[in-house]
Amino acid sequence: MVTRFRPGLLSAFPFLAMAVIVVADMTAGPGVGLTPMMALGPAFAGLIGGKRRTAAIGVVALGLSFALIVYNGQVGERRGYATLISVAGVAVAGLVATAMRQRREAEL
Repeated sequence: MVTRFRPGLLSAFPFLAMAVIVVADMTAGPGVGLTPMMALGPAFAGLIGGKRRTAAIGVVALGLSFALIVYNGQVGERRGYATLISVAGVAVAGLVATAMRQRREAEL
């Protein structure tokens, strides 16, 4: 059986991952702390799409992370700062990976 590549589903995956994390974190309550997993959105953003889309998903992930940090009462705590730094780092890495992928695609 041959499977087909579905770019629509892959394109929606970063948003789906972030939505699941938000719902899970809010359902589990402030003590669980799933906010660092928000980095999955920017990590998957570089798989399909351009630099602008990848950067936009990174900004959305940072915004959602900050909202969850406020919800979890981690503003001003080391854990909150570490989460924001890690999500920002993954977003930047995803942006660099996207730029490299686009450059290679252009060469081909």
